[in-house]
Amino acid sequence: MVLKEFNQKAQKNKNNSIWLSIEGENLLFNEQKVRIIKLYSWLKKNHLLNKGPILIVVEDEMERISLIMALISLGQPTIIFDPTGTQYETTRILTNCNFCAVIADEKSYQKLMLSDYKVPHLKVVKHKKTTGVFGNLLSGKNNSEDKTCWPILEEKEDAFNLDNILDLIEISPDKVILIIFTSGTTSKSKGVEIQFSALLSQVATLKQQYSLDTNSRFLNTLPLHHVDGLIQGPILAWFNGTRVYRPCNFSTQLLSNYLISIYRERITHLIAVPTMLSLIHRLGLEWAENFNSQDFKLVVSCAGHLELSLWESFEKDFNVKVVNMYGLTETVTSALFSGPDDNSRRLGTLGKPINCKIKIIDDKGKKVDQGEVGELLISGPQLMKRYHDDERSSNQVIREGWLYSGDLVKELNTGHIELVGRKKNQIISGGRNISPEEVAEVVNLHPDVQESIILGQVNKDWGETVCALVVSNVEKISEIELIKWCRTKLSEYKVPMHIFVVRELVKGPSGKILIEDARKQLEKLMFSFEKHNSKEEKIDTQVLAVSANVFNINKENLSIYSSPENTDGWDSLAHMNLILALEETFDIFLNTREIMYIDNLERAIEVCQKKLKK
Repeated sequence: MVLKEFNQKAQKNKNNSIWLSIEGENLLFNEQKVRIIKLYSWLKKNHLLNKGPILIVVEDEMERISLIMALISLGQPTIIFDPTGTQYETTRILTNCNFCAVIADEKSYQKLMLSDYKVPHLKVVKHKKTTGVFGNLLSGKNNSEDKTCWPILEEKEDAFNLDNILDLIEISPDKVILIIFTSGTTSKSKGVEIQFSALLSQVATLKQQYSLDTNSRFLNTLPLHHVDGLIQGPILAWFNGTRVYRPCNFSTQLLSNYLISIYRERITHLIAVPTMLSLIHRLGLEWAENFNSQDFKLVVSCAGHLELSLWESFEKDFNVKVVNMYGLTETVTSALFSGPDDNSRRLGTLGKPINCKIKIIDDKGKKVDQGEVGELLISGPQLMKRYHDDERSSNQVIREGWLYSGDLVKELNTGHIELVGRKKNQIISGGRNISPEEVAEVVNLHPDVQESIILGQVNKDWGETVCALVVSNVEKISEIELIKWCRTKLSEYKVPMHIFVVRELVKGPSGKILIEDARKQLEKLMFSFEKHNSKEEKIDTQVLAVSANVFNINKENLSIYSSPENTDGWDSLAHMNLILALEETFDIFLNTREIMYIDNLERAIEVCQKKLKK
């Protein structure tokens, strides 16, 4: 397949139009084309064309997206994972993948000791006037040549334009173009290998489902290492000649900016996870009219189960149509859609398969009857090729052309598919998949821990939160200490919200921990915990206790003057968790102004007291 044909057809020659907008900084299609040419020059100079995957570890979003799309446009395999992950997490990934070159920023380059890898390096540096531009072409010997822009074109290559380059590059449809590392069902992170044909198939499917044209504008702030953040954003926009906006990081404090941009930027499609929609619905009703423009078309919910009550109330209160999309990283975002067409649309369901086949089987591998529960299997052009360097896991998940999803479903008499539960052991919190085994492995590394089990606790806003039951090999162990230990090795969203130290875990005859018994044990402990934080305590004492639990610090380290500026762990995510915890504890509802007013614990106490008096 000649890439030129696809690139040109998709972009509609929108040379002077905006492709990417991040926090007010814009990148035009034409500017990106120049970057592609320059990157081609660097790859050619270092003899890296078609030599293997290139590892990208760049925190600056504009440069990371630009790099990824440049490499994809050149048919160059690209490895993607969370650049903000801990050194423990990233090192585990690096030891499980092979790459021929590294493109990294200064911080990541030093943190991950990337100079130890004997491959060519391209370092990304920040400048005072221009952020995130390329500099320092690094050889294996670490010789550097300072640059203030993307790799300088050699004179003999100055005549190249993107069409000339793409004429020279052909790519097989089954060539692996992306390797996205994601948490699997085991402690080992898995690299999902996505072929070029699978990527193109999904781009075409999404264009069809969303009725895209060159005037479409996406608002998508999902993480770029997340398959939905990457593909349902910059990749989809690039290959369809549309725009993608990322006005700010999604947070409680910046919610107004986020929602105002829907009207200001004439957004047509909002891509979000259920947790985002829940927070928008609870805190953003005063901006509901921003959705009621002639430009806005769809809200797309992905990467998590969308509860029927939230679905119905969001559509009613914001006067929009919400499409529920079901898929996995292994299916390159999507497989089933509920909406936007009337045939597939049914609230509370996963909808129907689009451009793929499904079947539902029992534990013996036999197809179940309509209305019976079984595991969902998917087959189609969007399936991953395999897990990177993990033949065993690949053969377990893909068999005879069918992907075993690990999700339990049933088919209704209308043909719609309804999600019942999960067969595989996995926690989904805020749209992110978390491996309990990965968290347990880190917890068990602590010298005072004998064994543990990690469980998901149902949460109306996050879907699930991570909890741990721990058996210690010492008489006394600090739960706070364990949480701090986890934070040194795990990304924040993987760190347990609650850790309970127990005397023992119930086991079966084989010595294996019984999960259902552990769940009952967790429920009792959570009930006792919530009972302890009862309304009988003084409000100020209780606010401090709730805050200490949310921030995972000792209560003695908090005061009424504690604020995000002087309190470890009080970030935007923790702030939302604090609000939810206060509402649940005192059985109150906080509006947007009250939430914004709470910028320290003294104000939190004040707001709770006023609410209870009413």
